[in-house]
Amino acid sequence: MGLFGRASGALVGLSFALLGPLFGYVSGENPGPNPGLAFRFLVAVIPGVAILLAYFLAALFPHEIKE
Repeated sequence: MGLFGRASGALVGLSFALLGPLFGYVSGENPGPNPGLAFRFLVAVIPGVAILLAYFLAALFPHEIKE
């Protein structure tokens, strides 16, 4: 849980940090001018980037099968 918990926390923090500059998000009561697009960003773009990052990190390590 240590590495995955920290990586997940960092990804969530980065995601919410990007919402302000990109979409004008301030808080739940003041979501900015386009909350629907901000929601789509959080639901589609962030997981997609996380999957690509995981794929490229996994490609760095050898996948040898020892018998």
